[in-house]
Amino acid sequence: MRGIFPFESTPVMRSRKSEKHNNDNAKPSVKIWSLPEELHLRLLEGLPLIDLITMRAVHPVFKDLIDSNPKLWSIANVNGHWPSMGNIRHFERAANRGNVEALIKLGIAYLYDTWDNLGEATTCRSLDQKWHFHETGIRAAEAFRLAESLTPHTAPFTALFLRPPWSANGNYTKTLAFKHLKKMADLNQENSGKILTCVATILGMMEETSSQEEALTYEERAARLSSPWSAFKLWQKKYCTNPQDRGTELEGIRRLRDLGPGACVDARLALCHAYMKKQYGGIPEEQAIGYVHGFVQESHPTWAGMALRSNPQLTNIMRYILIDWLVEVIRMKVFSQRVLHLTVRLVDLFLHRSTCSRSNLQLVGISALVLVSRFQSKEILTVREAAWLTDNTYKYEDVVHMMGEIAATVHGAIYGATTLDFLELFHSFATLEAKTIHLSRYICDLTLLESDVGRYSHAYLAASSVLLSLVMLNGNVTTWLSQMTLHTGLSTRDISLCALHVHKKCLMGRPVIDYRDVTLRSVQEKYSDPEHLSVSCLQPTTSDELCQVLGLDYTLYFIIGCGRPNKRRSSNGDGIAMITSPRGKTCTSRLGG
Repeated sequence: MRGIFPFESTPVMRSRKSEKHNNDNAKPSVKIWSLPEELHLRLLEGLPLIDLITMRAVHPVFKDLIDSNPKLWSIANVNGHWPSMGNIRHFERAANRGNVEALIKLGIAYLYDTWDNLGEATTCRSLDQKWHFHETGIRAAEAFRLAESLTPHTAPFTALFLRPPWSANGNYTKTLAFKHLKKMADLNQENSGKILTCVATILGMMEETSSQEEALTYEERAARLSSPWSAFKLWQKKYCTNPQDRGTELEGIRRLRDLGPGACVDARLALCHAYMKKQYGGIPEEQAIGYVHGFVQESHPTWAGMALRSNPQLTNIMRYILIDWLVEVIRMKVFSQRVLHLTVRLVDLFLHRSTCSRSNLQLVGISALVLVSRFQSKEILTVREAAWLTDNTYKYEDVVHMMGEIAATVHGAIYGATTLDFLELFHSFATLEAKTIHLSRYICDLTLLESDVGRYSHAYLAASSVLLSLVMLNGNVTTWLSQMTLHTGLSTRDISLCALHVHKKCLMGRPVIDYRDVTLRSVQEKYSDPEHLSVSCLQPTTSDELCQVLGLDYTLYFIIGCGRPNKRRSSNGDGIAMITSPRGKTCTSRLGG
């Protein structure tokens, strides 16, 4: 038997056979750089800039692929990183490939001369100071110019950072950056009207009469290049300054309509306001109402709920504390209600698209307010004031960096429609008493505090604010609801369900109590003033009365949203519970910035 199967004669031979069998079945090893190029591109797309640079150093295949694909640089994420001498070449490379976030951050870094490493600005200034300001001014202007060209549907934002009055401390960077932008506009090197609009906006902020006249010239040039923002500003100057006769009013509505579907939000709102007042500009009523329906239906849910889902380390209470504090700051600075709503919108949009630590949430809020005040108000909140209002928890450079982080993350979209815009629109189609208007604005502000109602669109929240104010003051809302559905296309039932939720969370819910046992009631205190007819002192309608007026089953009140909360108490563990009230801090002078 031994000679019949010689290959099985010894254990050693059987072992060699087994080894050969395993080697034959073994799968060849695959290196990541040997994968198809299409798969490499998929893996690399959207990587943070720092990771893209790291992958570039891993293997020559990745280096060649990354260097030969500009798109990878243009979409690389620079969130959480700021230009420094160590990474400036990478930021500039991404910027040259059309990376909007890198361009905005570079523009702000050059403009404010703030870098990620201490001493870098000093190192730069060791060169000739005049040359330094000239060079950084041009680089900042070019970065903003390119960023504006890559965001054609966003309202121009460069003027936020270049607006006068300019500092007299010897830093001429903003002045030189503006002059360079103006030079580019004069050389007709712009293929859009955004930079021309920015130049016109900055000139319009100057006190000299010659600058005002020059601003009008640039505004007209921008409008000819189809800048919707300049076209609307010119329309406002012509048709909204003085009382108009019937013929001029008709012409104004037609001109406004001619701005087309690419018109800015303010222009579309103005046209809707005219249609709500039955000023149709020569078109049938059905066509005008259809336009309003389309605009209202485009309203999307607020960013509040999504902001917290993107940041699980943050809580509803933390956001509540921040907004309550922002209300106090805005009251102290005498900013408008629109500044408050735009600031909260910007905070939520940033949090939705980025991550934020608990310790930086207040910094996000105050930096957003700095940006919005520059966009919306003649009087602004300066960078140094912002740092001071946080009790110097953050430095000047921290605020500048966060301004850049926010502006870059939202790609310059500082401005957008808010719940307040829809509220004012809905005020225009019905004759409402002053008390009803103030009460609806109070409820509208309360919705900012509660992220849970952020699931509803701006239009639903605005309609619910009016509805609840009418229920509290009049009781009968049947006629108003039918008018609302006719003019806006919103479902009566959907409005009613949203109103139940807003009533439950905002009017009947318990306010937050901070770590000092102080109840946070900034919105309530604001509307307790006689100028707001003390509407926050009114007794809210009970839940059963509300359901009865709206004709809804009372059980819906318990089903919708969360149950009625107990007292909500914050603690030091909430991260921003140590926010101090700005009351008692009076700004006696401009602090610069």
